[in-house]
Amino acid sequence: LGWARRDRAAEQLRRDLEGWLPRRLWGSFTPLLAGFGQQICKASDPLCRTCLNAPLCPHARGEGGAE
Repeated sequence: LGWARRDRAAEQLRRDLEGWLPRRLWGSFTPLLAGFGQQICKASDPLCRTCLNAPLCPHARGEGGAE
């Protein structure tokens, strides 16, 4: 979704996200993002046709990976 650079290590991705996400949301954001990855944006079979983020997503628009 363009929230962080895809070529980053996990720790750098975390810092990228924390850089723009308000601190008060950090605790609730992680489980939501993990659940989204497990249920909707699955690596082997993303459900782009039912995803509410499809208009924002490069993968759903055929422009790149599901990260």
